[in-house]
Amino acid sequence: MGHQEAKAEAARANGDGEASGATVVGVSAGALVIFLLLRILAVSHWDWEVASRVLDAFDFGDSVGIIAGTAFSSPVLAAAILAAVAPFVLLRVTWHRHRHRISMSAMALAVLCAAMLLSVAVSDGLWWAPLICAVLTAALYYAGQVDQDKAFRRAVHWLVARSWVIAVIGALILAVAVEAPWSSLETITLRNGTSVDAYVLQETPSALHVLRPGGDVEVLLNADVTGRAYR
Repeated sequence: MGHQEAKAEAARANGDGEASGATVVGVSAGALVIFLLLRILAVSHWDWEVASRVLDAFDFGDSVGIIAGTAFSSPVLAAAILAAVAPFVLLRVTWHRHRHRISMSAMALAVLCAAMLLSVAVSDGLWWAPLICAVLTAALYYAGQVDQDKAFRRAVHWLVARSWVIAVIGALILAVAVEAPWSSLETITLRNGTSVDAYVLQETPSALHVLRPGGDVEVLLNADVTGRAYR
């Protein structure tokens, strides 16, 4: 199959289905809200009463920190999802660059996926993740540029053109599967000599809103806290 034919099929697969910038922004905003709500339910072990208490201490303005904290709290799952998602994101940038329709957000997503994949491999020794990513990328490239099955080739280009949707699905899977909160577990020492193991959900000038590993949400006054240390 000629290179020009591959380009033509990529254009057809991407053509009418190419989402506008406004559509992508709108869907991304909706996906972010769903992600945050799923995180609240997941850390509450799907208990609505606990979830309502977590929501009271939830800061929607810290969405970036919550997303990053979710990934960092489960590096193995995050690495597996990145290994599956990154090939589609990277190939979209390389395949469609000649069409001059690659946005800065697409480039940023590709760089972010690559950086996080390398980071989790180096810091946690999960070298299988970039290896799987490389193998899957090569397989998708072959299927999209060389494979003689036109229907399969067109399907690959269709998926690559919608890599942002695949990335959103991966993020939502992470939101549901990770039950640990986005903050680190701390040992909080109180003035009466006791200590509490908890995740700090919100810190205000007067109190700490914490989630105990068992699912209880408590408010600790700062005046009663004498020390904090990571577990």
